[in-house]
Amino acid sequence: MMKKIVPLFLLISSLYVNAQVGVGTTSPAATLDVTATNPTGTATNVDGILIPRVSRERAQLMASTPTSTLVYINDVASGSASGTTINVTTVGFYFFNGTIWEKIAAGISNDWSLIGNSGTSSSTNFLGTTDNTDLIFRRNNLRAGRLGLDNTSFGLNSLNPATTGTRNTAIGANVLNVNTTGTRNTAIGENTMFLNTTGGENVAMGAGSLYSNTTGNQNTSIGRNSLTTNTTGSSNTGLGYITLRDNTTGDFNTAVGRASLISNTIGIENVSVGVNSLFANTAGNYNSGFGVQSIRNNTTGSNNTAIGHQSLFSNSTGNNNVAIGNQAGYSETGSNKLYIENSNANADNALIYGEFTTGAKILRTNSQFQIGNPTLTGYSFPTVRPATVAGQILQYNALGALSFQSPSAALNGFAWLTTGNAGTVATTNFIGTTDNIDFRVRTNNAERFNFTNNGRIRSYNDGDAAQPTYSWSPATGSTMGMYRIGANILGFSTTSTERLRINATGQVIVNSATAFATSTFYSLATGNNDAVDGNASGTGAAIYGQNTGTGQGVYGLTNNATGIGVLGNNLSTGAGVYGQTAGAVSAGVFGVANVANGAGSYGTSNGAGGTGVWGNTTGNLGNGVYGQASGTNGTGVYGFANNTGGDGVIGESTVANRYGVWGFNNNATGIGVFGSTTGANAFGVRGQSSTTATGVLGTNTGTGNGVWGENSGTGVGVRGQSVSTGIGVFGFNNGAGNAVLGNNTGTGRGIEGQSATTGIGVIGFNTGTGVGVQGQSVTTGIGVIGFNTGAGVGVQGQNSSTGEAIVGINTGLIGDGIVGQTPAGSAGFAVFANGDMGASGIKPFYIDHPTDPANKYLRHFALESNEVLNVYRGNVVLDANGEAIVTLPNYFEDINTNFSYNLTSIGSKSDVYIKDEINNNQFKIAGGLPNQKISWQVYAERNDLYLQQFPEKREVEINKDSNDKGNYLMPELFNQTNDKGIYNKSKKVESTANKSPLKENTEISTIESTKEKSARSEKKEPQVTDKEKVIEN
Repeated sequence: MMKKIVPLFLLISSLYVNAQVGVGTTSPAATLDVTATNPTGTATNVDGILIPRVSRERAQLMASTPTSTLVYINDVASGSASGTTINVTTVGFYFFNGTIWEKIAAGISNDWSLIGNSGTSSSTNFLGTTDNTDLIFRRNNLRAGRLGLDNTSFGLNSLNPATTGTRNTAIGANVLNVNTTGTRNTAIGENTMFLNTTGGENVAMGAGSLYSNTTGNQNTSIGRNSLTTNTTGSSNTGLGYITLRDNTTGDFNTAVGRASLISNTIGIENVSVGVNSLFANTAGNYNSGFGVQSIRNNTTGSNNTAIGHQSLFSNSTGNNNVAIGNQAGYSETGSNKLYIENSNANADNALIYGEFTTGAKILRTNSQFQIGNPTLTGYSFPTVRPATVAGQILQYNALGALSFQSPSAALNGFAWLTTGNAGTVATTNFIGTTDNIDFRVRTNNAERFNFTNNGRIRSYNDGDAAQPTYSWSPATGSTMGMYRIGANILGFSTTSTERLRINATGQVIVNSATAFATSTFYSLATGNNDAVDGNASGTGAAIYGQNTGTGQGVYGLTNNATGIGVLGNNLSTGAGVYGQTAGAVSAGVFGVANVANGAGSYGTSNGAGGTGVWGNTTGNLGNGVYGQASGTNGTGVYGFANNTGGDGVIGESTVANRYGVWGFNNNATGIGVFGSTTGANAFGVRGQSSTTATGVLGTNTGTGNGVWGENSGTGVGVRGQSVSTGIGVFGFNNGAGNAVLGNNTGTGRGIEGQSATTGIGVIGFNTGTGVGVQGQSVTTGIGVIGFNTGAGVGVQGQNSSTGEAIVGINTGLIGDGIVGQTPAGSAGFAVFANGDMGASGIKPFYIDHPTDPANKYLRHFALESNEVLNVYRGNVVLDANGEAIVTLPNYFEDINTNFSYNLTSIGSKSDVYIKDEINNNQFKIAGGLPNQKISWQVYAERNDLYLQQFPEKREVEINKDSNDKGNYLMPELFNQTNDKGIYNKSKKVESTANKSPLKENTEISTIESTKEKSARSEKKEPQVTDKEKVIEN
């Protein structure tokens, strides 16, 4: 102990005496001089100074630490990197700089020198932080920049350090100086957005731009002092020096050009493009100025549009003005005016002037008005009116110039004059209409005659025998003609005396006003005249009558001793007068059956290629075979073929508008024409037409129908059945008509076909512009229905030209044109189109309503587009980097092109985007939050082999072909009649008024014909055939 105390004493004494201390030396060269005991040699003892060792916590707790105190901090687990030890993060030598402990760096200094550094590496040396801490810049110890995670600023006092707003960028002194919560702002330039507090998504470039903005959002200001006084206005755009300078609260304004909209304060939705455009505007709204100084003086006027230099220059408070052109409307100060001009001309001199008034609007030109080029095909209007314009009309000359002319001078050669016209041409000049409107004739302003649009002439007076409605001139016979006697009673007269009348029941009376009630034809003969004469020179009957009741087939009465009631004269082997009565099972070539199970005509063929019944007519109104059934289960014409290639019924017509085989049924369970075949390749009913006529199940090369069937009850218009490999109903068309056509006006079916094996119920072939199979229903029935219980086809249609294979039309409100059905879960299709399918209406699908299936349907609709699109959709969860790869089907790029995308964030907002577009059937999403769910959609234009081979299928606007031009898919939508319908035209389906196949010149509708037959049935009279009707008429 003594050995240690003595040297210490000596050391302290030396301090007081010499003020220098030497350790290991007696001659210290400094205040403290420590010399190694063994500066050289191989000694192993320790030489050096051992600095005090403390922990970070101990250094942090030292109080009144003198500057330059040196320690070695050997423990940083205790204490914290804050306060005086804020820089103490690792063990090492530290000295106290008077404020904090500073580490003494080992080796070469890593600090940036105030006079610059050399030997740096751009890949390793940088100015910044290595931890997740913002980098702060200061000037004069004031904030001058911040490189942060969310905000970036550079400039003295730029971006308030207390802000909680994110994603802001501030460059320049005092930029975003007081910002608090404003986000996504970009401000560049001294004092830009100086007062902004909460405003967001603004862009300001230029000293003082958006200086006063506080809460305004989504403004764009580029240019010194642009939008400088804006406070709360949002969505404004100012491009140019002092643009929108005075704006405070105005929204949605756009100003481009020096001082444009400079004075605007509260005006909204103005557009100003051009130096000083809308210069004076303060509170005007919805103005558009394009051009230097356009609408310059406007202050509060609104809804003005000015295009052109100094256009609407003087307007200040006027509203709703439009000016187009250099200085157009320059002096206008009013409202609702239109100017199109290239000078400052006033309303009376501008090229075009108009007024947008509430009442009658004005549009005028102060120059010559032309339509087209008058030197070519156009014409021009006069610029001034004559002194006397009353009663004059405009007429153009050969050069296309219009001038005022008197009507008499102008209209001769163009209109019918009350004094008559000269130089008319009979083939081109006429009185009448050129559209689908009736033409009416009046005298004394009262209706006299009406010429209908279908060529009929109607009179509005009855007339009488002395003055018939339709007659000739007084010189040639004004006392003979036709007139109306009463309701549905037609009379004919000569020399003012009635000669013939036709009653409402169809009774024809000659030379009398009355007749027997049971007479169909009654003739009264006086003197030695004959009431009825008949003459046949062949084997036929001069007079033919038929009766199935208690009356007379032919009845004649004479009250004269030498008269003749009925006279028939035959010069060959036939009969002069022939009458027939038909029983329950009677049959002939021509026959009528009025009892149950009877047959009007019956024929059987048992030989190969034979024909049971054959009829041929060469007359314009004849029928080869005519049959009628009015009894239950009766058949008008019945044919049966039980051999290969035979025909049950065959009919042929060689003239227009006639039928080889025609059958009519007015009983619920009867059939007009029925054919059955059990032999292969045979036809139940077969007909052929070579003009515009209609066969029965056959070939049509004109505009008629191969097979026509009509049903007004619950039966079937045309029915075909195949029990082997044959065809129930077959039609072939290579014209504009229909191979097979059925019309249903009741609850039955227009066409029905059934196949029980491999045959075809109904088949129609079309090689022209017509229809293979067409059915129509006007109520709740079905136009076409096909049944298949085997491996065959219910209904098959084939088209090899521009027509339609199968068409179904429903003209009612609740029926169906075509119905197809498969069992639930079937792998087949109810209706399948191997090609394009079109629709002019909506395309819905129906299911039974899930909550009320017994009483309601649930209907959804297909998406419409002007492109051929495929849509793909799905959800994906992003990875830790906010990204995800979506994999599409492996065939996607083989059938699609021209892609578009749609992304929706779920749960929280994010800036997701398409990082990598579709390649190898994949695309990449990025920009989202980790583990975020994203809903995606891809729309693609279909580009499979079909559309590659037929690119014209993409066309949206398609010209109608020559057959469809002038017609409409839905004519009623364009105020057109049904005969203008593409699928309702007479060549395909006759209209309801004309659908009966009766002779056109009789003008008897189907309803009238049915009523007539019913009336005869009630009286037990024979049904009148078409031949008889021709004789009666």
